[in-house]
Amino acid sequence: MATTVDVPQSVDGGHLVTACVVRIAEGLGSGDEVFHLVHREPGRQETIAVPLGSTINDLAERLLLSCRRSVLDGRTLVWPVLQRGRHLGEVIDPVAYDPEAPGEPEKLLRMAPIAWVLVLRRRRVAASTVFEMIFIVPEDHADSVERAVTRLAGKKQTQDARSES
Repeated sequence: MATTVDVPQSVDGGHLVTACVVRIAEGLGSGDEVFHLVHREPGRQETIAVPLGSTINDLAERLLLSCRRSVLDGRTLVWPVLQRGRHLGEVIDPVAYDPEAPGEPEKLLRMAPIAWVLVLRRRRVAASTVFEMIFIVPEDHADSVERAVTRLAGKKQTQDARSES
C-alpha cells in the first residue's frame, strides 16, 4: 500500500506519521518482532543499519526523531520488521547495500525474510512537508493498514482546518 501525505509546515507531520505507523505496528504485532532502520546519509559510503528494539515505543521514538532530521530530507528510510531471532546482518550488508540505488529497496524486500516494512521518503517543499509511505504487509492485514492511512489523511485535513482558523 502506498500513500503520499502533504502536511503544512504549521502542523507537526512527524507526530501524525508516527501515530499512523504506531497504529499499524500495533495491528501487525505479535510481540515477536524486532524493529530496524536502514538508510544512507548523503556523503556516506556505508549504509546505517540500526536494530531499534522490540517495542513499538522503540520504533516510535526513532521514527519521530528521523522526521526531524533535515539531513534525511529526500532520503529513503527503510523500516524493516524482522521476527525475533533474525538478525539484520543476515538481510543486508551495510557496506554494499544502498537503499537509494536503482531498484531498491524493492529488490531487498523481495529477497529478505521480513515480517513487514515501511519505506519512508520525506521532502520539504515551499510551505509543507511531503511524506511518501509504502507499507509492505501481509495480505491479510492490508485492510487495517489502509484504514490507518485513511485516518492519517483525515487527521491531516483536521489539522489543516485548525491551522487556517
